[in-house]
Amino acid sequence: VSTQSTGVSDSISIIMLEAEVIDYPTQEGGGKDFLLLSSRHKAVEEIIQSVKDARAGGISVFCGTTRDHFQQKKVVLLEYEAYVPMALKELKSICKEIRTRWKVFNVFFFHRLGEVKVTEESVVIAVSSEHRKECLEAVEFAINSLKANVPIWKREVYEGGEEYRGDVTSACPSCHKHKTEKAESNPNFQWKSNPEFIEAHINKTKS
Repeated sequence: VSTQSTGVSDSISIIMLEAEVIDYPTQEGGGKDFLLLSSRHKAVEEIIQSVKDARAGGISVFCGTTRDHFQQKKVVLLEYEAYVPMALKELKSICKEIRTRWKVFNVFFFHRLGEVKVTEESVVIAVSSEHRKECLEAVEFAINSLKANVPIWKREVYEGGEEYRGDVTSACPSCHKHKTEKAESNPNFQWKSNPEFIEAHINKTKS
């Protein structure tokens, strides 16, 4: 995995990654997990091509796109940030669980970092399997697990300057309280980019 830091705004720090590919040898000839976090656009057609397999009778794809509104507010900017080491660890764990539950061939997780324009894909998940049932169920499980456990945050700016910033993970009900306590004890604390805070937080979630 190659990384490069770049600044998108004063409050957002982006890490660009090339795809991380994990091989899972099986009796049927093997399968691959593709994990990609990047500030660069990735065409959905390329992702589909990556998960194709001669044995597969179905490919299920989920695309999450930037919409132009939220609760009657006009969205003018959407940015994503990730704590990459933990994000990759969680994505690997999701892939492992998918392969435990369903017989699938290839799995692709792609999530954009940085600014994502309206109508563009912010997340794409694709799974190939012999039959449609397995890949359909696996993709639904994958997006729900990503939303619940992977440390990727959203900053949504609305017309008029109001904005929303996503919490560390929706799986932790005490996230806002923990973040607030840290901020009150140290006004300069950067909760989103602090590895100690994030790892302790996620470990707490899983305990």
